[in-house]
Amino acid sequence: MSSIHTSTTAHAGSSDEAERYLRPRAHFAATPTHPDTDHLQRKTQERWEASTKQAAEKLPRSEGRPLKQIQSAAEVESRLQALFGSKPSAPNHEAVLLIHEAITKLVSFIDLSVTSLDLHLETALIWGFIGLTFEYEHKGKNDLSKLAPVFEDFGKQVEDLAALLKGWAPEGLGKELALDAHVVILTFGTTLACHLFECLTPVSTVGKSLLQVDSTATALILPLEDLNSACDPVFKKIVEITARAEKRRRWESQYDAERRKRLETQQNDQAQLSKFLELASIDDAVRSCVMLPPAANARFYDRDNIIGLMDKHLRGDRAQSGLRMYGLYGLGGVGKSHVALKYAQTKMEHFQFVLWIHGTTEESLEQSFTEIAFRLQIKGADRGRHEQNRIEVLNWLHQTSGNWLLIYNNIEDLETFWKFAPATSHGCAIVTTRYQILADQIAEARSEVLHFDTESGARFLLYLLSEEVAEDIEDRQSASAIELSERLNGHALAIQSVAGIIRLRSWTIEEFLVQHTRNPKRAESHVKTVWQLSFASLDDRSSKILGVLAYVMPDNILDELFISTKTMTFHPGWNSAWTTGMQSQYRYYLSDNTAAGNQEAFDDTTKLLYERFPQVNKHGQLFDRVHICQLYSQHVSSLKNRYKAAVDTPPTLKPSLLFCKLLENHRRYLLESTSFEELEDTLKVSKLAYDLLLHKDQDKALLVKILQSTALMWAHRGFFTRCEADMSQAHTIRLSMEPVDQSELAWSYTDIGNVIAAIGRPDEALQLHRKSLEARETEGSGDLAPLGIAYQNLARSLCMVGNYTKAEEYANKAIDYLSRTQRWAMVAYTKFVLGNVYRAQKKFKEARDEYAGASSLWIEHKNSPTHHFRAACVYKVGCAEYDMKSYPEAISRLEDAHVIAKLHQKVMSGDYARILHKLAEAKATGNDAAKADADIKRQEAENILGSRGPESGVSPEITGEAAYDGLVYILWR
Repeated sequence: MSSIHTSTTAHAGSSDEAERYLRPRAHFAATPTHPDTDHLQRKTQERWEASTKQAAEKLPRSEGRPLKQIQSAAEVESRLQALFGSKPSAPNHEAVLLIHEAITKLVSFIDLSVTSLDLHLETALIWGFIGLTFEYEHKGKNDLSKLAPVFEDFGKQVEDLAALLKGWAPEGLGKELALDAHVVILTFGTTLACHLFECLTPVSTVGKSLLQVDSTATALILPLEDLNSACDPVFKKIVEITARAEKRRRWESQYDAERRKRLETQQNDQAQLSKFLELASIDDAVRSCVMLPPAANARFYDRDNIIGLMDKHLRGDRAQSGLRMYGLYGLGGVGKSHVALKYAQTKMEHFQFVLWIHGTTEESLEQSFTEIAFRLQIKGADRGRHEQNRIEVLNWLHQTSGNWLLIYNNIEDLETFWKFAPATSHGCAIVTTRYQILADQIAEARSEVLHFDTESGARFLLYLLSEEVAEDIEDRQSASAIELSERLNGHALAIQSVAGIIRLRSWTIEEFLVQHTRNPKRAESHVKTVWQLSFASLDDRSSKILGVLAYVMPDNILDELFISTKTMTFHPGWNSAWTTGMQSQYRYYLSDNTAAGNQEAFDDTTKLLYERFPQVNKHGQLFDRVHICQLYSQHVSSLKNRYKAAVDTPPTLKPSLLFCKLLENHRRYLLESTSFEELEDTLKVSKLAYDLLLHKDQDKALLVKILQSTALMWAHRGFFTRCEADMSQAHTIRLSMEPVDQSELAWSYTDIGNVIAAIGRPDEALQLHRKSLEARETEGSGDLAPLGIAYQNLARSLCMVGNYTKAEEYANKAIDYLSRTQRWAMVAYTKFVLGNVYRAQKKFKEARDEYAGASSLWIEHKNSPTHHFRAACVYKVGCAEYDMKSYPEAISRLEDAHVIAKLHQKVMSGDYARILHKLAEAKATGNDAAKADADIKRQEAENILGSRGPESGVSPEITGEAAYDGLVYILWR
C-alpha cells in the first residue's frame, strides 16, 4: 500500500455542516475563530488591556475625564496648536514643528503595525496621555523648549524601529516587537503626563481635575531638567526593542545570503552534473501529476489564516521570479502536515504538479524522489539508483515550464534538505519541521503552527463529531468539549484521537471525560491518558500491526512487509493515519503497560524485516538487489535506532541473533552504497547487540563480520590507521574457527590483504592474496567469480611491487573469469587495475582506454553513474591525458570527476582531495585565470591532506600524486 495517492478531489469539510455545527452556543464566542490568529490575538489583547489599565491607574481618578477627551493623533495636533500657537511668530513655533514631526512618526509606526503586522490595538489612551501632557505643560505656564527635544529623540527611535519591522510577516517576532513598542509608546506618554502632574502643586484639587484649578493657584515647583531622567527607562526600553529587531534583521540577512549561496551552488552543481551525465531534455508526456498522502482526517478544519499567508507568499506577486519557499514549524502533533496538505488540496487548481516528499531521513527523501521520477515518467528513472533519480528529478524541476508545488514534510536536517532542494528560478515549496531554526534558514517566509486554544480545540472536537452528535448539542456537551480541550492543551492529534474513540464507543463527550478522569495515567499527562484509552480498545490483531508500525519508519510503509505472516494483514487506511507522534505514543504505551508486549513488537518487526531485506549472496555482496535494499533500508535503520534508544531507557529491549543478522545484511548494503555515517552508527549498535546476546547465541562468524565491516568502513573512507586492528582481530578469529570454511577464509585473506596494501605494505599484501587464491583452489567449488576476484587482487598487488608482466597476465585472467560469470562490476574494477598496470609502464594511451572502458562498463550494467568508483575511473582518464600532455582534455575529464567527487566529499574527503590536486596541476598549465583557480584548488587539497594524512598513514616525506593516493582505498587507488 503506497502512502501516496493521486486523487485531485479536495477533502474540505462541508461548509453547510461547518456553519451548522459551529453556530454560537452559550459556551462559545459568537464569531468562529481561526486558532492560530485567535490564540495570538487573545494573548496580545490581554497584555495590552493589562498595560492600559495599569497606565490609567497612575493618575488620580479626577484626571480620568480630561484623559478621555483626546483620543486621536489629530485631536492632539489640534489641541497642541490651540494651546501654544501655530504662527511663525509664536514663541513655541519651532518646538511645535518638532513635536508635530515626532507625532507623525508615532502615527506612521501605529499604521505600519496595523497594515503590515495585523496588530489591531485601541490606541486612544496613548493620545489621551500625550494630549494631557500638553495641557499640563500649558497649565504650568512653560514653553515647549525642553519638552520638544524629548519628543524629537523618541520619534527618531520609533522611526528606526519601524524601518526594521517593515516587510515582516504578520506573526511571530514582528508582531511581538510591535506590541512591545506600543507598550513603550504608552509608557512614554504616561511618564510625561505623570511627571508634569507631579511638578505642578495646586493649592486645592480635592475632587477636581488639575485642569479645573485656577491657573493662578498652580505653580511649577520643579524645573523640567528632571524630565530626561524620568524618561530614561523608556528610552532604554525602545533601544532594547530596536536592538532585538536589528539582531533578527541580521539573522534574516545572513540566512537570506546563505540561502542564495546554497541555491546558487546547487544550481551550478546541478548544471555540471546534467552536462556530465548528458541528461536529456525533459519529456512533457506527463501534463500533470498529484502525489499526496491520504489524509488521516479528510475533513480539514480552519487554519485559514496560515493558508492565506502561505498563498500570499507562494502565489502573490507573480512578477517576482525565483523559487518561493514557505516554512511551517511547531511542536509535534499540532497539525503542520495537516496545514500543508490542506493548502495543497484547496489550491490544487493553480498547480500542474503537486508532489509530496517524506523528509524525515535521507533515505525517505531518496525514496520519495525515486517515486517522483517514476510518476513523472522520467526516462532515466531506475529503482536501483536513488542518486541518479535525485539528479533527474532536480533536472526536471529546473527544465519544466509547468507550475509545481513541492511539500517537504518533517525535515529534520538542514544539510540533507539542501541536497534535495531544487535550484530553480521558478516553482513553490512548503517545508514542515519541528525546528524554527530550520524554517528560518530554509524559507523566506514561515509561520508557527500552534496548539489550538481552549475554545478552538473544543470547536475542532465538535466539528470532527458533527456526523455522530445531534445537531442541537446541549450546553453541557459544549461545556464538556471545552473542559476536554483545556485538559489536552489544544493538542490537535490528541483531540483527533479523542473523536475517534468517541465514535468507536458511541460515547458522549461527557462519558469520555468520565473515563478520562478515572484513568490512572491522568495524573501524569492528560494527553497520555487519551492514548491509553485509544490503544486499550484495540484487538490483538490490530495491536500486533501497530506494534510493528511503532518500530518502522512512518513514511513509505509497504504492504509487502506484512505478506509473509498469516496473523498480520495490513488493513487499508492504517498507513494514512500513522504519524511520528502516534508511533512514539504507541511505543510509550507498550513500555508503560507491558515490557513483554514491547519486546514482542520489536521481535515481530525484526522477523518481518529479516525476511524481506535481501541476504548477502555467496560472494558477500548485495549490489545486484540494491533496489530491494533501498525499499527496506529506512525501516531497518528505524528499528536499529529504536533499539539504541532503549538500551539505557527501561524497559530495555533484548537483542536476538536474528536482529544481529539483519544488521549484518544491512551493513553490507550501507557499505556498498557508501552510506558511511549510517554504517558507522549501525556498526556500533551491532557490536553492542552482539555483546548482549546470550552466550549460546554469540556466533564467532557474526563477530568476525562485525569486525570486518568496521575495518572496511574505515578503509573505504581512507582512515587506514583505524582499520588494521579490527581487521587483524577478525582474521585471527577466522583462522581459529573449526571446521575451516575455505570460502570465508579466502574472503578474510582478501579483506586483510587489501587493508595492508592500502596502508602501504605491498609485499605483505601480496602474500595474503596468494593465500586467498590457495583457499579458493582448496575450496574447489568450480565458481569462477571468486577465482576471478582473487586474480584481480593479485594483479593489483603485483603491480604495486613492480611485477607488471605477471600483473597484466592475472588481470586478463580475472577479466576472463568474471566476464564468463557476468560479474560486470568486478570486470570494471579489474580493467581499472589493468589501466594502473599500463600507466605504471608509461603506456598512457592503453591505460586511458582501460580506465575509459571500466567507466563505460560500469554504466552499461546499470551501476550508479555518480558512484565514487566512477569518479575514480574518470579521474584516471584525466591523469592519463595529463601524462600524454593533452591538457585541455585532462582538465575536462578531471572536472567531470570533480563533479562526482563533490557528492561524496563529506565522507570521502581523501578521494575529493586527490582529484583537486590533479585538477590544480592540469589547470596550472593554462592561462592566468586557470592558474588562479589552480591555486585555490591546490590550497584546498593541501588543507585536506594536512588534516587527513596522519589518519591515513601517509608519510610526510611522500609528496605529489603519491601522497594523495595514500588517502584513497586500494580498490580505486
